[in-house]
Amino acid sequence: MVRYGKHGKHEAIQDLYCQACGHKITARRNTVLYRLKTSSQTVGVVLCLLVLGVDLSALEEAYSIHESTIRTWLSRSGEHGKKLHERFLAE
Repeated sequence: MVRYGKHGKHEAIQDLYCQACGHKITARRNTVLYRLKTSSQTVGVVLCLLVLGVDLSALEEAYSIHESTIRTWLSRSGEHGKKLHERFLAE
């Protein structure tokens, strides 16, 4: 895998190129941020505030993000954390 430029409208997202098979993929593949349009910083802050106990409706109001979107981020991050735990920490 080698770097193959960047894409993204609001922030630079690294693209990678496989020299063996010739496919191009994004560095965010198989992560919580894959195919999200919102900036990674905003997603990180909202998820961190949820962990600290901030009410979902308060985050919805403060960041002008729909509740369903925040719930999707939370679900995806939970699934990703579970996969990481199973791969690296579980026996």
